[in-house]
Amino acid sequence: MELKDFQKETLAKLDVFLRAARAGTLAGAFEQVAKDDPSELFRPYRPLTDAMADAPFVCLRLPTGGGKTILATHAVKTAAEAWLCTDAPLVLWLVPTSMIRDQTLDALQNTEHPYRKALDDAYNGRVRVLALSDFAQIRPQDLVSRANILIGTLRDRSKQR
Repeated sequence: MELKDFQKETLAKLDVFLRAARAGTLAGAFEQVAKDDPSELFRPYRPLTDAMADAPFVCLRLPTGGGKTILATHAVKTAAEAWLCTDAPLVLWLVPTSMIRDQTLDALQNTEHPYRKALDDAYNGRVRVLALSDFAQIRPQDLVSRANILIGTLRDRSKQR
């Protein structure tokens, strides 16, 4: 599935932000990337929480129907390379509901689905996708040999796969 130009531009901005943050500060990197945004959209950088002040926290603005999930699959490699400097990331992929969790999990576990194909292309098929509740299935060797993606939700804990 080919990305649209605005999706490619979004990933490029994420890459610039993460590389600049690794070399400097999160606030400085954010200002560098966001300086070209219209002034009414610009807000100073704020971490998610004080406890996570050293972890990047950004929102990628996309239009309705902008392909959030396919962009997220590509963002895994962008973040892994630009921020973590690894080709074997451990990804916590959070979604808002159990229904979306199940849909996302099904899509990312299906090797014929375009979302999974994007991940397989990025990692030469070295991808494992699990429900967050199955995290204990990850072996130590998986952490250094493949992209491990855990799909979960914070809102609905009543149904775990």
